[in-house]
Amino acid sequence: MGLANPNARILIIDDEENSAQTLLKILEQAGYGSCTVITDSSHAAKQILDLNPDLVLLDLLMEPISGLKVMMPWQRVRPIFYRSLLIPLRCYFGSKTFSLRAN
Repeated sequence: MGLANPNARILIIDDEENSAQTLLKILEQAGYGSCTVITDSSHAAKQILDLNPDLVLLDLLMEPISGLKVMMPWQRVRPIFYRSLLIPLRCYFGSKTFSLRAN
């Protein structure tokens, strides 16, 4: 048996469809079967509440709502983030932006 927990609820939030689908494919191949992709950040807070994910993979630079705003401890969302592991997907250093890209 592998290390993947096939019952882990993973939420991928990324406005770049290519990046989100690449992550989804990697996770599914690793044995994670309960993954949800959101490419519209305006739905992120509701999906976090609805899914109560174990892991959130979150793009920080999105439109119309940035990942930083999604992470804000809104009164409704706050308890979920204390239970979920949150991993930011994109960061930038000065004028350079780094993100996951499919080859």
